[in-house]
Amino acid sequence: FENTQNVGTATETIQRDAIVTFAQTVSANGRGFSADAIKALNFLAKAELFAIVHYNSGVSRLYGADYFLLSSGGENTTGEASGDSNTFAIDLAGVEVNPAPLLLGSTNDDPFAGLSGGIKVDGVVVLP
Repeated sequence: FENTQNVGTATETIQRDAIVTFAQTVSANGRGFSADAIKALNFLAKAELFAIVHYNSGVSRLYGADYFLLSSGGENTTGEASGDSNTFAIDLAGVEVNPAPLLLGSTNDDPFAGLSGGIKVDGVVVLP
């Protein structure tokens, strides 16, 4: 699932209780989805996921790298009125023991550069 042309947010909050953890949230919003795409989005809402978050600065980070992200909310909205398009919102959340790592090779021109051999963090393939 790729959300490069739509609006989204990503946050990482340091939590300090008995141990230090990193609460990660990713929210994606979009419009103009086909019925098949909405079905796929509904499936994604039930899966354990990770998210590659690409920043305007040209770097990408891997959210949910160790313990995955789970859907924590979202909605699909359709309309029948003229010009009314399908819209969606999905929120993913997870808690990690390490901050979201940088992905190597990512650029503004190609956010997924270097991922053909799997997702690499610090030169090590973490997800094939």
